[in-house]
Amino acid sequence: MARYLVQVPRDVLAESRKAEVANAIAVAHHEIIGDDPDSVQIAVTEIDAGCFFAGGRLIECDHVFVHGYVAGATAERKQALIARLSADVTRAVDFDPDSTWTTISDL
Repeated sequence: MARYLVQVPRDVLAESRKAEVANAIAVAHHEIIGDDPDSVQIAVTEIDAGCFFAGGRLIECDHVFVHGYVAGATAERKQALIARLSADVTRAVDFDPDSTWTTISDL
C-alpha cells in the first residue's frame, strides 16, 4: 500500500483543493504504478508560515511538499511518478509551476 504525505501552507487551500490534490495523487499513482487508487493513502497537512526551509534558510510559504512511500517501483517509474505528481499537484493547488517539491522513497 502506497502512502503520500503532503505538506501545504496553513489556511491557503480550501478543502476542495485538498481533495483535488488527493485525487490527483491517487490517479497518478494508479496510472503509473498500477495500484488500485482506493489503496493509496494520502495525508494533507498544513504547516505554519515560518516553517519551510531550504538549505537552512527560510523560504516563502507558497510551496507544496509531496513525499511518497511506494513499494516495488522501478527507477523509471519513480521518475515518471515524480514528474507527474509535481505537475498534477501544482495544477490542483493553483500555485506557480515550480512550487511543488516531490520525493519518492521505497517502502
